[in-house]
Amino acid sequence: MKIRIKDDTVRFRLSEPEVNRLAAGDPVKSQTHFPGNILQVEILPAITTDIHFANNTILLKMDKIVIAEWATTDRVSVELNLAGSSGRTLGVLIEKDFKCLTRDPEEEKDLYPNPNTHHNC
Repeated sequence: MKIRIKDDTVRFRLSEPEVNRLAAGDPVKSQTHFPGNILQVEILPAITTDIHFANNTILLKMDKIVIAEWATTDRVSVELNLAGSSGRTLGVLIEKDFKCLTRDPEEEKDLYPNPNTHHNC
């Protein structure tokens, strides 16, 4: 899982195995070890969609029905606007992570094929 945070937006990029785990009803977790602390990120299938940040953990609950549709189609992303603190809106984007066209393929073996790659089949 890759995470990008900019102001009031959070973007999650998930590999194909991670999307499949969510679709199977299992959580996807990641940890970043800082000196003296750990940032934890967890995405779980749920009945409703919500996001929280507490105790050094970002917890994103995603609607199971949305996950199922996203995982089994060519839909690339799920975009959400959720209530943040102080009346502000938090933009959340969850995307399938695609392979880069210029990197070593072995480094990105679990990522989705890039749709900009042309195949001569």
